[in-house]
Amino acid sequence: MLQEPDNLPATRQARDVKDRSAKLQVTGKLAAAIGFMVWAGDKRDDAAAKAGMSVNGLREALRKPHVRLHYTAMLEVLRTSERARNIHALAAVRDDSKNANARVAAVRTLEQIAETGARERPAAPFAGLVVNIVQRGAREPVTIDVEPMRENGDSDVP
Repeated sequence: MLQEPDNLPATRQARDVKDRSAKLQVTGKLAAAIGFMVWAGDKRDDAAAKAGMSVNGLREALRKPHVRLHYTAMLEVLRTSERARNIHALAAVRDDSKNANARVAAVRTLEQIAETGARERPAAPFAGLVVNIVQRGAREPVTIDVEPMRENGDSDVP
């Protein structure tokens, strides 16, 4: 078998693959583009340009299930990290607003958040299995007639 010399220039595919994500993983330019979209609030086209990707490449990547899962997981992290600031913003409206309706709405929203937090529900539905037992062809109860026997083996019935 012939070996390729080490000093050959890399092919276009070999040069491009170094910054690509591994199979079913989000790394490299794709991870950077998603980070720009989530954390910096960039539009998809701007995020692709900043990360050094083509707009079409990012759009096509976002069609893949594992990329969408990564993207939604990052959004959930952002949403969770912003929750404390949302409560502070409502408290500021409650304390500083001259609009009485806004103050009442802020109090109502804060109370709803408190009630919801007290009964935390799981983040995702649980998978499960339902077993439904159906008895087909159930028989009618059978009546068994028994005639009493005498000690000598004769029946009471004549």
